[in-house]
Amino acid sequence: MLGKIHHYLIEKRKVVDAFYKCNHYLASGIYIFDDSVKYIVKLDPGIKEKASRILQKNEYKKRSTRWLVFILKQIIFKQAKFTLWNDSSDKEFSGNVFLPVGSTNGYKDKKIFDLVNNKVLTVFFDRKEYQSTLNNYEYFKDYFPMPPIIFRDDKKFITIEELFYFHPVNDWKEEDLSLVMGDIFNHYLQYLNDCEIMGNYYYAKSTIDLIKELPTSEEILFIQNQIDSGLFETEFPTLKLHGDLWAANTLLIKDEKNQVLYIDWEFSKELIFFYDFFNMMWLDVYMKNRFFIFNEYVNGIYDQYFKSVFSLFNLTYDSKHRMDYFHLFFLYFYKERLVHFTESEKKAYFLQYKRLVETVER
Repeated sequence: MLGKIHHYLIEKRKVVDAFYKCNHYLASGIYIFDDSVKYIVKLDPGIKEKASRILQKNEYKKRSTRWLVFILKQIIFKQAKFTLWNDSSDKEFSGNVFLPVGSTNGYKDKKIFDLVNNKVLTVFFDRKEYQSTLNNYEYFKDYFPMPPIIFRDDKKFITIEELFYFHPVNDWKEEDLSLVMGDIFNHYLQYLNDCEIMGNYYYAKSTIDLIKELPTSEEILFIQNQIDSGLFETEFPTLKLHGDLWAANTLLIKDEKNQVLYIDWEFSKELIFFYDFFNMMWLDVYMKNRFFIFNEYVNGIYDQYFKSVFSLFNLTYDSKHRMDYFHLFFLYFYKERLVHFTESEKKAYFLQYKRLVETVER
């Protein structure tokens, strides 16, 4: 436990150092850590309230971690204040929230929010990440609504996007989940259709070939045993997808149009063609403990959508294989995401998957 606390404090020291290094993008004033100690926000009630709504996905799933953060917040971080003095009258960007971002694929950048003028500035770690983001934006923007990039600096590796205030993910009701899933299917049907017409897909490997590539383990054997062996030799289309599509990476703007925006494309890569649909269902179970989308799928509510998606590639969607398709997704999820996790993190994901399987079997 002491080692964990020590590592945690070192990481927060790095956040503070990065905050000061980015001071020229921030407005003058006094700043503090938020309650989750994940971002630094200007000491202003209005800014803090807006930030908590926008960044509410920055919560800790493990109860033990939440308690640890709560205790450290009271003992160490509650009194911590960071002062910046900048002459920002002539600056194009003057933020008031600093958020470092990292992920399991090595992606890391810094986001600074201007909650007065509704803008988001991203400082990229290097040219590769910066260019990859711009490439994904150009590639997908004609198919998926995204916050527009209104400024870019190719020398400093920064972009500025328009900030949208959206309906908080934690407040979504079943009708919101249905609305977003419908939007996802409709946009993907157009995108996948064009990929098929233009030949922007290929057949990478069969399920059995994928299994042979993965390290032998009880987890892989368990997943393998869930899949109908009749699908082992089937090769499914592979093409460029979002790769991390779930509720927190969609912005639901509840107005007369009920628009959905798609964000955070850094995991985008070539994946089995139905990966994003199941990732949306699965992570809503794992991260939000919401089973509505998954249950809708199991009960056949999305069958017509899947039939349309499969037919684009001259495949037949068989409803008797609903769970087989989900298990196939999880095999790819394991390969793409879980292999990069620590053993404890991997175990947490896998145990939730097993519980989900057992729930369906009952």
